[in-house]
Amino acid sequence: MKAISIAKSLAQTAVVLVTSLSFCLSGQTQPLPGTGASSYDQLVVKANSLLKESKLDEARQAVQQAIQQDTNRYEGYVVAAKIASLQGHAEEARQFAQNALLLTPQDRKPQVQQLAATLAAATSPAQPDPTTSMSNQDRRKLDVLMLILEDAEKATTPEDRAKAFQEYLQKSADFVLAHPEQTNIWVMRAFAAVEVDEPELGWEAGKKLQALGEDNSNDPKIRRIMASLDRKGWLGEKPATRISQAMLDQYRHDLGVKDDAEWAAILAKIKAVMTARGVAFAARHGAGPPNGGSGSPESDALAALRKAYDDWDTAAVLKDKLAELRDVRRANQAAFANQADYLKAQDELRGVLNAHQEAYLTLAGVLQ
Repeated sequence: MKAISIAKSLAQTAVVLVTSLSFCLSGQTQPLPGTGASSYDQLVVKANSLLKESKLDEARQAVQQAIQQDTNRYEGYVVAAKIASLQGHAEEARQFAQNALLLTPQDRKPQVQQLAATLAAATSPAQPDPTTSMSNQDRRKLDVLMLILEDAEKATTPEDRAKAFQEYLQKSADFVLAHPEQTNIWVMRAFAAVEVDEPELGWEAGKKLQALGEDNSNDPKIRRIMASLDRKGWLGEKPATRISQAMLDQYRHDLGVKDDAEWAAILAKIKAVMTARGVAFAARHGAGPPNGGSGSPESDALAALRKAYDDWDTAAVLKDKLAELRDVRRANQAAFANQADYLKAQDELRGVLNAHQEAYLTLAGVLQ
């Protein structure tokens, strides 16, 4: 993870340097008349004053000089974003706002985030609301997922950031099964998988994005994520099945297992399921678990299980909902090599779980 963070930091720095260089070369970079060898702060103040007077070309020249002096401060990029937006350079404005975000101290990020959001809203074409066809329950789930992403963005430690992304992966698993057409959720699942090093989940998201045609996307964010997946080798053959320690810790916490011996027994059977799953799906030429799609019997059964789990229904109700989902899934799945071993491993795991724990691991995608 440390190596990934260093590489990410270097990549971000490269983006900032390339953008600032192209900006500075796009116009005159000689000192403004009467400014002399002005300091960075003086130039930014000057650019702001000129901006307020609607002297955009002069403001642009002043902020160019500021950025030339120091590419590692955020204030110049904020002013540059505003100038570029007013001059009609939408993509340039968005890029400067993103550069500013990368460099802004944590305590000042909310203001810059608001600027970036405003620029995006002002310059992006209106898109149809993808939630209009969702049930109220599914729209609420989507809102929850957005809140988790906000927590990840606000996290002040790597541990808290990783925890938020693990929660996102766990809680979005059944949502994308019900709504496999939601590209933005698959994109964020891919990003989260890269962040917390979850190869199988990253591979699954990458394959789905490819099926949705995002391999040829012109969106720089999607292209960057696809490149990250490709760099890790997660766009080719299915990687060896494994679960990160962080995810296992999250499972233990959410399952409420405090006894080490009890957890050891559950953990061994979780790993057996994942191993059998990898072998079974490899026999299907790398295909992952089938997606039910919104309104399908599988999606409906999964939604019913989620509601029963969230409502803390009785063990009897949970068992009924689990059986219904299992029956639908097994009826939909064509027989494939090693299926018997995979089903047996799942049944053995169920044997050491109570109904609520089984529902949790089913919703998390461990059990099918």
